[in-house]
Amino acid sequence: MRADSGDSVLYVWTPRILRTALACGAALLVTGLCVMGATDPGSYVAEYRALQHGGPAAHAIHVGQLVHQVAHGRGRALLVAGLLVLTLVPIGRVAFAVVVFALEHDWVFAGLTSLVLALLCVGVLLGQIG
Repeated sequence: MRADSGDSVLYVWTPRILRTALACGAALLVTGLCVMGATDPGSYVAEYRALQHGGPAAHAIHVGQLVHQVAHGRGRALLVAGLLVLTLVPIGRVAFAVVVFALEHDWVFAGLTSLVLALLCVGVLLGQIG
């Protein structure tokens, strides 16, 4: 990989990809809020009150269910998908940096960035557990 093409990827395409992902996440959040406001405006208040009185929390949904619900325009699923996209943006950026550093044969930064990526993944896995 030539240095100028690596710089182009790093300085031109990375910001474009990040802006696009952030815009998609924001659009999902706004759409989800609008759909929830139009179809079921009291759902979060009811869920919050149930939690205050010791009721069960909302059940987690799996990725397949999330995709199905987003495809059918469910407000809560759109909100969850927007938050998921916004959460994955920094993780994707770190993964992209590992690839760029490896292509540039900068093994010190590739190793350190890989360590950061591994710690982020461990944090996500620990969030799944507890």
